[in-house]
Amino acid sequence: MNDAAPASGYAEAYAAWRADPDRWWSDVAEGITWDRKWDRVFDPSLGPYGRWFPSATLNTCFNCLDRHVLAGRGEQAALIWDSPMTGRSNDSPIASCRRAPPSWPARLPHSA
Repeated sequence: MNDAAPASGYAEAYAAWRADPDRWWSDVAEGITWDRKWDRVFDPSLGPYGRWFPSATLNTCFNCLDRHVLAGRGEQAALIWDSPMTGRSNDSPIASCRRAPPSWPARLPHSA
């Protein structure tokens, strides 16, 4: 990911954002995968709150799961279920979330 916030900390990131918000957000947005990149970072004329990256499109599922598997992180935990009441826990790797049917959250153990 393109680190918009330098390792030196919050103050520098905040100063960079204050100096040029559009550039700062553009740099941050480079850290995810876009199907179509934006023409403008923010358009204040679109709705009462404006619109961020109005001409851009992305696939949220790809950015949440697939790109991490492709980068070799498929076995890293994506979901960690831990119940102190039952003493049970379970880790679900990123790759397993890609294979799971849409109903998989309903099969998580309940601590009732």
